[in-house]
Amino acid sequence: MAGEDGIYFVNQARDRLMYYDFATRKSTKLLALEKTVPIVHRLLDLAPDGRELLWSQVDSSSSDVVLVENFR
Repeated sequence: MAGEDGIYFVNQARDRLMYYDFATRKSTKLLALEKTVPIVHRLLDLAPDGRELLWSQVDSSSSDVVLVENFR
C-alpha cells in the first residue's frame, strides 16, 4: 500500500508490518503481527489522512465436508 512518502508492506518471512521510506530508502518494522497473513490475504489499506492502516489476517482456518441427503 503506497502512502505519501513510502510503502507499507507485510514481510511474509517474519510476519511483520513494515514501512519503506522513499527518502531514506530504508525499511522500518512497524509491528510484529500476532497471526500469519497468508499471501492470498495480504491486503492493506491506508486511511486518506495516513493515520490508520488496515490489514486482513486469518484467525483460524478449517474445512468441513458435509453430506446432505435428500437435497432437492
